Amino acid sequence: MYFLTESPTNVGLRRGRIFIGLDESQSAAILQHVERKGITTSYTHWGAPTMVISDPDRNELFFWLAEAQRVKWQESHAGIA
Repeated sequence: MYFLTESPTNVGLRRGRIFIGLDESQSAAILQHVERKGITTSYTHWGAPTMVISDPDRNELFFWLAEAQRVKWQESHAGIA
């Protein structure tokens, strides 16, 4: 896990950004939770294809999903991101 509080796009805005790499079972669990709770996600490329969850204060959780789960997530969100 990596925690970043400022980036070139949010300098001085005091937002947080956490990078989380997940294995296959963890990826499956987070995707099930996100779907079950109706959590809005987006897609970006941050060194690798990345699922992003932003809270109301615009803090960001960046998830690097395991390959098989990432492909399933991307296919289910094709055209949305």
